[in-house]
Amino acid sequence: MTDRPNLLFLTPTLPHTTGTGSSIRAGVTVDALARHFNVYVFHAELWGWHDMIFNADFVRQRAARYVYHKLHDSELRMPELLREHFAGVRFQAIHTFRLVMARAAISAWVQAGRPHPYAVIDLDDDECLRSEHFHKLWEEAGETGRAAREREELPRLRMWERMFVPRFQAICLAAREDCERMRRRYPDGRFEHLPNAIFPPANLPALAASNRPPTLLFVGKLDYLPNEDGADYFCTQILPVLLRKSSGPVRVRLAGAKPTDRILRLIRHPGVEVLGDVPDLAPYYSDADVVIVPLRAGSGTRIKILEAFSFRRPVVSTTTGAAGLDLTAGRELLIADEPELFASACLRLITDARLRANITAAASAWLQARHSIDSVDAVVQSLYEPVLKAECPVRLEP
Repeated sequence: MTDRPNLLFLTPTLPHTTGTGSSIRAGVTVDALARHFNVYVFHAELWGWHDMIFNADFVRQRAARYVYHKLHDSELRMPELLREHFAGVRFQAIHTFRLVMARAAISAWVQAGRPHPYAVIDLDDDECLRSEHFHKLWEEAGETGRAAREREELPRLRMWERMFVPRFQAICLAAREDCERMRRRYPDGRFEHLPNAIFPPANLPALAASNRPPTLLFVGKLDYLPNEDGADYFCTQILPVLLRKSSGPVRVRLAGAKPTDRILRLIRHPGVEVLGDVPDLAPYYSDADVVIVPLRAGSGTRIKILEAFSFRRPVVSTTTGAAGLDLTAGRELLIADEPELFASACLRLITDARLRANITAAASAWLQARHSIDSVDAVVQSLYEPVLKAECPVRLEP
């Protein structure tokens, strides 16, 4: 083991190069942190992604130790779990991913005694604002029970935020707008923009042969409400317009984990395919003419757009779908918020090779300049400057 400082990374999802936005964000962060720390990862599974497709090789290659634990109600015995797995390890810092892990971080922080570790939390997004949007979407979909549960969840999120967020030395979010909003709520806090990034694909796929219908690709976890709503919105309201304008059939592929019944029913629309769980998205990007992001709700920034850019595929998005990213409509992507306009934008990219080339070139340059792994590393170094320049070792006692 090197003499670098030790960092405890607490996460509710498996850090990885692909998968959900949360998995990718956690993976990029672990990769950046591992350049400067011996990273000890405690993966307290909460969201059910770990057992589905991916293994832990990526995180094991970067971590000094990786611990997986199916949490259930075990968060009540978090001090015991931390002593069991990390007894004798001297931690200079704790990096907490998502608000749901804040209580575990405070347990480790208090348990360490004085001097306390330097503590950073990555909220990713404004969860309270996201919850407000979610219950409205459920109501619009006629899911009154789910809407009610979302409303009931909001006071608990607000309480957790008030209890835990002010106790961290620094708070990260994926979107600058979320940083500003949170800063107004907690003016004494240090809020930092930690951009999302994407691991570049090993090989850029070539566009598939043209002896198939023009193909649109939607990527996202398909039981996540904004994705579910966005896919339904596209297939029911935008696709009929696109088919009316098109000179031939169009294929729409919905790729992502856990498709709901609402998603599965979309195959009744002409040309719609539900791919479900996909271990490798590269072949599907290679077979797509356009990537669509027809979201009407959400928060943070859209890793699905960054991923499409990394595969050099042109994107059509709603304004909400591109929120949190400093993109210029007509240069790095096309943006449309009405079904007629969204369909027309898709058709433009399908039929105009020069426009596709210009859009993808601009998007690729923008991605490298704004959302590279190195840009995340620069923020990490700034965040942890007090630790990297002056270690303050502490110990989790056995």
